[in-house]
Amino acid sequence: MNDLKLKEFDAIKADRKLIDSTTQQVQGMLRKRGRKRPGRMAGMIAVASMVVVAGSYAVYTNINSPGQSIVSPVGGGETVVAGGVKVPAIELPSQSNGAADMIGLIVYDGRIYTQSLIENDPDKILSLLGEKLGRTKGTLNEWSEQDAYATEFASSIGEADVYTVKGYDTDFRIMTYIEQEDGTKVAQLFECLNGMTVSSGADLFGKLNLGGNIVQADYRSFSDWDYEKDNFQPFQDNALLDQFTLALLDAVPYLTADNEERLGDYRNDARFKELVLQLDDGLKVSLKLVEGGYVLYNGSPLFFALDGDVFRQVWSAMGMADGGQNQ
Repeated sequence: MNDLKLKEFDAIKADRKLIDSTTQQVQGMLRKRGRKRPGRMAGMIAVASMVVVAGSYAVYTNINSPGQSIVSPVGGGETVVAGGVKVPAIELPSQSNGAADMIGLIVYDGRIYTQSLIENDPDKILSLLGEKLGRTKGTLNEWSEQDAYATEFASSIGEADVYTVKGYDTDFRIMTYIEQEDGTKVAQLFECLNGMTVSSGADLFGKLNLGGNIVQADYRSFSDWDYEKDNFQPFQDNALLDQFTLALLDAVPYLTADNEERLGDYRNDARFKELVLQLDDGLKVSLKLVEGGYVLYNGSPLFFALDGDVFRQVWSAMGMADGGQNQ
């Protein structure tokens, strides 16, 4: 496998001051809330430092395919291509800022995969161990040169064997497997949610194998999610859940960084629910539902606008009076 070829990498390098500024803004949000403990919102610091602003970070991975025409920028920099929204590839910070070190990264086949943010049972992940792709080099750290990020199997996780995941496309999901000295087996999922064009929810949710494969669904409030409390309630309307997962395929994508006004302030119990889907292969899918008809997926820089009627019914089934209608 050939290494990635970079185009004017230094010219598109994310501004260090911008990274620090974004991180400080998130830290300021946490201080204003006066928390006794940080909760999951602290994880936004890591995300902010890695995914700074759409358009100001990009690793050349041939995301502009031959013949693909860029139509126009939307909002504050969102790029729409014929048939969808272009999600730029991630550029990694040139130096460590502490928060970025929390996120596992692997470079494979011209893509950057980030560690899955939802906790899955390691034994369930192991049951999906596929074909071996290679072994990570563990070469990425705060002193890495830019060229290091272009090396096949470069990573920030040390050395680990990399495998396909049975039942999932390799361009979306891969996994690592390590057997420790004491015999403990450790497996972790990695997903590529960048460097692609998304025209509808099918380009993301269609890769999760939701249709006909959900064996259980539970939900919880923002506070319980934020403080990692397992205070889940069962979602019991299976027929409605099937309608919801079908509607996800037709949902309209938006880059979050350029359309935050659509979402508004949803970091509260009145406007936020986490819906966790347990699949028959043992994996979980976490969806964030926001009042108004919006759905977010862990780690993705996008959110999706869903059909109002279906969303309202799901919202109501979770004990909320009115899911609202996106506009």
